[in-house]
Amino acid sequence: LKFSNNACKVASVEMTSNRRSRVQVGQLSDDFLRLEVSSPVTQNQADANAAAAAAAAAGTNVALYSAFVPPRTRGRLVITIFEANLTKNYGLVRMDPYCRVRVGNGLFETPTDPGGGKTPKWNRSIQCYLPDGLDSIYLEIYDERAFSFDERIAWAHILLPKAIFDGQAVNEWFPLSGNQGDGKEGVINLLLSLEPVQMISQQQPVLLVPVVDSSAFHQTLPRFTQTDVKELHDMFPNLDEDVIVSILESKNGNKEATINDLLALNTRMSTNVSGVKYSIILPTYNERENLPICVWLLDKYLSKSNVDYEVIVVDDNSPDGTQQVVKQLQVIYGNERIRLKARKAKLGLGTAYASGLQEATGEFVVLMDADLSHHPKHIVDFIDKQKQADYDIVLGSRMLTGGGVAGWNLKRKVVSRGANLLADITLQLHVTDATGSYRLYRRNVLKKLISQSVSKGYVFQVEMLARARAAGFTIAEVPIVFVDRFYGQSKLATCEIIGFLKSLLYLFFYGC
Repeated sequence: LKFSNNACKVASVEMTSNRRSRVQVGQLSDDFLRLEVSSPVTQNQADANAAAAAAAAAGTNVALYSAFVPPRTRGRLVITIFEANLTKNYGLVRMDPYCRVRVGNGLFETPTDPGGGKTPKWNRSIQCYLPDGLDSIYLEIYDERAFSFDERIAWAHILLPKAIFDGQAVNEWFPLSGNQGDGKEGVINLLLSLEPVQMISQQQPVLLVPVVDSSAFHQTLPRFTQTDVKELHDMFPNLDEDVIVSILESKNGNKEATINDLLALNTRMSTNVSGVKYSIILPTYNERENLPICVWLLDKYLSKSNVDYEVIVVDDNSPDGTQQVVKQLQVIYGNERIRLKARKAKLGLGTAYASGLQEATGEFVVLMDADLSHHPKHIVDFIDKQKQADYDIVLGSRMLTGGGVAGWNLKRKVVSRGANLLADITLQLHVTDATGSYRLYRRNVLKKLISQSVSKGYVFQVEMLARARAAGFTIAEVPIVFVDRFYGQSKLATCEIIGFLKSLLYLFFYGC
């Protein structure tokens, strides 16, 4: 056993000697197992050499450019989000809305408008590629919260207008859905356009400007300057600079194309009524023959001027079938456009307006007669006048230059002018036509005035003006032509005149 152990040791020593004899031993280089870091100069030189080699391979001294465009792209979609008009403020104290837009798999957000409330303004543009087969976007409005999750308050699934695929820019107000119902949460103003993109093959590089030196690879010339933006803003002072910049960016600095888009946008904004809704209250009693013509004229002139409106017919149980006519009009124009407030008896003009006001959803309310004495075309004049100085009330005056009456006899003209003169002297109204019933009110103003009203008959109009003057509301007038009714009988009787005089004396002695 001892001899065997010694033999194993000798064999192990011989094996180790053989392995060492096969190893080559020498001096290792200084960079063994080390990475050499090139200096900036060496790296720049290497980049220049690589660029020169690529240019030589292309056969000329040019740079190669490869712009990435996703496959199956329809074009570059530009969405400018201007503002929204919401139906309700869902914040406890204030509401800070922001907008979120989904285009395909892409998600984009606008900055928050602090304290925007029901009328947030963003004026921000979104640019993204529109995939083939996608013809709609999904938009949401959130209220930003500090101590809880943001609350979604409105949304809309918007089909892209066909005009943008023909190279046109479309500025439009789109309805919003929410807790109030589909399309009842308000509206949002968007400018949509689609720019074609050139699909670049990955196998064939695009040849651009000749290369003079290596620094040309890193130079990017600005597409437009602040001077260009200021110049365009001077041309279109009613547009925000952010909007001008976004359109310049979408047009790659092309001023002529930008001016064309700005002109189109400015024209559309000047003819649009900024998404404001108008509620038209029509008190009726036996107006079966007049009402269809009145509604047709309303739709003709207001739709032509892009006015968002609703008609609220307050009927005092007319025996001639007026309510049945209203229901037929609802089938033609829609229940959202034509609404009926049916009452059980003839309860007076003032209470009819109060009942209609409870149903109104517009920011402004128009009071007019349904007997065609008040032509609907004048409503557009009321709106334009109100916007001039943000008036609270706009009156239709038969006494101003350009106004008048048609179809009246001398007796009725004398009674009308005498009533106006008496009302102006006793109550110091300082208007030319205090008894006219064709008017535009801011809804909250009319609501306040009606809540204080004590009149029910034709003196109701005079009382409204007296209380408006006492409260300091601003009043303007526009000329109208009053035309005597085409069908039916006038509701003005001797008892109404006596009631007018009594109520006028009450207002004079007891005040507003």
